[in-house]
Amino acid sequence: MGRSLLIRSRPCRPTDAGAKLISHFNKKNAMDKEFLKNFLQGANERLRISIAVNNDSLSNWLLSVIAEFVYKKDILVSLIIDDQDYTLGSLESGLASLAVSSKQDSISGCTSTYLGCLQYRLACSGVFFEKFFKHGVNVQSLKKAPLLIFGIKDRLQSDFLFSQLGLLQEACDCHYIPSSEAYYESILYGVGYGMVPEPKYRKYYPRGELVDLCPGETSDIPLYLHAWKSQIELHEELCSAIVQASHDILKKI
Repeated sequence: MGRSLLIRSRPCRPTDAGAKLISHFNKKNAMDKEFLKNFLQGANERLRISIAVNNDSLSNWLLSVIAEFVYKKDILVSLIIDDQDYTLGSLESGLASLAVSSKQDSISGCTSTYLGCLQYRLACSGVFFEKFFKHGVNVQSLKKAPLLIFGIKDRLQSDFLFSQLGLLQEACDCHYIPSSEAYYESILYGVGYGMVPEPKYRKYYPRGELVDLCPGETSDIPLYLHAWKSQIELHEELCSAIVQASHDILKKI
């Protein structure tokens, strides 16, 4: 190719030029498979679509969209899970053809569509509230109570605590639970308090299983769908399905 494509580190990784070449061949492969499927009726060539997405979007609303689309269109998917601030990197490197990201600005050759905001509340279980917050929710009680954190990249609760109460996450005792379902269950079981997406909060609050520690205050994370500018019909159909589903779940701000 006349340019350096690989950096021979451990693990081996592509240069910027190599990443562009990977992206090009991924697009070409997807277009070839779609052509063969349409041209040779009944050809056993399933298209594979790679999607970079954050855990909360996947578990709260996006998985049902993907599952329905996979069933109807008979395609394969590869999910790349990362924090919403970092998913765009998978699209840029060519590992994904779609990405749900908190970043608005897209990269060259891709489109960016606003989906809405996934809202979060700072919440805990009723039992946990009685143990740690029966005398009030304040800086001191929040510092003494265990805080749940999804992972090292996760700054959601850190930003919320600082903006609402001037409390630094580093001053809190923390559990690290890098699994969305285990994270939510840990809150319900009284392991700690943390940020709960609005869809999950609405599910458990009417049953008295969750307490809002900052009533009326939410952290609103904007989400955008980034996708290749391609003429691959199934890509465009999946993008449309994702955008349509976001209208029912995400808040437009």
